[in-house]
Amino acid sequence: MSCQVVDYETMPDPKRFNFQVRVEDPDFTDTGSVTIQVTDVNDNAPVFTPEYDTAMLTEGPNTDIGTLVATFTATDMDSGENGQFE
Repeated sequence: MSCQVVDYETMPDPKRFNFQVRVEDPDFTDTGSVTIQVTDVNDNAPVFTPEYDTAMLTEGPNTDIGTLVATFTATDMDSGENGQFE
């Protein structure tokens, strides 16, 4: 028997464990199959790229409302709804 930490994002597909359990008493034995389906949890924070940036903005008549100052991209390693953000 072994123990290990399960991490959905690093597991290969299919994300499940299959094994058999055998029980015995002095007169009989039986075997059962077990499947554990691993599902994702929200365990990763979104990450910004670039993580930090500096932008300069000059006030005055040439700077309109809505002027783009900087662009960032955010990613999240979680899957499904856990990997979505606003």
